[in-house]
Amino acid sequence: DRVLSVGIPSPSTHLARTAGVSAAGACLPRPSRRRLLALPALSNVKLLTSGRTQGGASGMAMPQDAIDMLTRLKYAGPLSAWTCSWAAMFVVCRMIFFRKYSADFSNRVVSIVHAVAAIYYSAVTFTRGWSGMFDNIGGANTEPQTLCMALSLSYFIYDLIYCAVVGEIESVFHHMFTIGGLASGVLNGRSGAELVACLFLMEVSNPSLHLRTLLIEMGLKNTTLSSLNNLVFALVFLLCRLVIGPPLVYKTLVCPDNEYIVKAGGFGILAVSIMWGWKIIMMFVKEAKKLTGCCAGAGGTHLKTQ
Repeated sequence: DRVLSVGIPSPSTHLARTAGVSAAGACLPRPSRRRLLALPALSNVKLLTSGRTQGGASGMAMPQDAIDMLTRLKYAGPLSAWTCSWAAMFVVCRMIFFRKYSADFSNRVVSIVHAVAAIYYSAVTFTRGWSGMFDNIGGANTEPQTLCMALSLSYFIYDLIYCAVVGEIESVFHHMFTIGGLASGVLNGRSGAELVACLFLMEVSNPSLHLRTLLIEMGLKNTTLSSLNNLVFALVFLLCRLVIGPPLVYKTLVCPDNEYIVKAGGFGILAVSIMWGWKIIMMFVKEAKKLTGCCAGAGGTHLKTQ
């Protein structure tokens, strides 16, 4: 540790100078030198594990957002399998169970199955009952919410392909917006609360809607069953779309954490619901009069036979 005769400082003196300590009597103990030399290595380890680059020190590190997205892509495999399952269900219904009916009949049967599944899985995510659909707007997804959105996403991909094949252009555009919203929720890991709540409010009236068309094709249009089904559809649609829906859409629009596609989807669904609302109110009045007339007619006949 002495200075060499040619004037070159010893390693310990050079280490003391680079550490900001004067060379005079500044020989650091051996453990301190080891800790000092280890600091850059520890900094590099932190940069690598954090997944963020700082001043180019870890340019090969993967951003944390990309890691999170890859984690959420774990549903890519199941989503493909579920999409094929919906298509297989349609083929089975079309070729085996409902061969004498149209392809639209079988497709609506698949839609009813999805509606029931979506209603169940979305209701499970409401941890505080019905008021739970307004919780955590714009927040991070829970695992049940992501699962529910991924399952419905697979169905809408199947139905988009079906509608494109048969030429239902309006349904194609509707499904494109729906797929965009659900895919945004799955990939971004946010807005699951409002997307699942919106999915519930949309799907809860769909079993009656599709059953209405099935009854018409089965020749049961002018029956009491058909009228009751129409009344149920109208009541559920108006309650969910025009009473519960607007507050949910408002909270979605004013939330600063939501993506624009989520806000646009919510507003679009509300606009369509308002346009259809008046027609459904008129249908409700018509079916109520028909059902009341049938009951009155049955009562009058019964009195005459006594």
